[in-house]
Amino acid sequence: MRALFTLIIFTIIISTAKGQEKKDLAIYASGGLLTSPNYQKSTTNGYFGVGFEYYLTKNHVLSANYLMAKNNYLAAGASTKVGYDKGTNATAFFNTFSILYQYKFLNTSQFSMLAGAGAGVTTRTLESFTDTETNTLATTIHKSFLVLPVSLDLNYRITNRWHAGVKSGFIIEPGASLVTALHAGPRLSFVLP
Repeated sequence: MRALFTLIIFTIIISTAKGQEKKDLAIYASGGLLTSPNYQKSTTNGYFGVGFEYYLTKNHVLSANYLMAKNNYLAAGASTKVGYDKGTNATAFFNTFSILYQYKFLNTSQFSMLAGAGAGVTTRTLESFTDTETNTLATTIHKSFLVLPVSLDLNYRITNRWHAGVKSGFIIEPGASLVTALHAGPRLSFVLP
């Protein structure tokens, strides 16, 4: 009787347990346009990003990301003698490292779409020039701070391993204006064997 009860429990556990899904790891590269709406006269410049995506399950993804970008803007009090493009006088360089949780809410045989949010750190370098009575001096300010990136990715499956698509998103800097950077551009990813 005890052996039969153990066999029944064992059968129930085995039959109801989900099989371990294959865990995939993908790498991607992305580039495109970035702008920063919280800077005055901010220009749209390029960005470059790379990352790793670990598929926890078919629809749940954990990703580690790096994004670097440059953005020109008009800084109050900065020199107007040294000109940048489109009436700007300062440059911001962004380097952002982040971890995101993404959910694949569209998953067909050819297309997938993921939305995600996470946390990270941005190191921002601000460069501008200040006029004195006799000279124009370069000013550089370095800051690091917590950011909350949000992403929306659309992918087209070229083969089982290669995917092409569009990466877009924005970065929230708590304590500053709501959105500190908006970015979008093409992406190419490869699922590792």
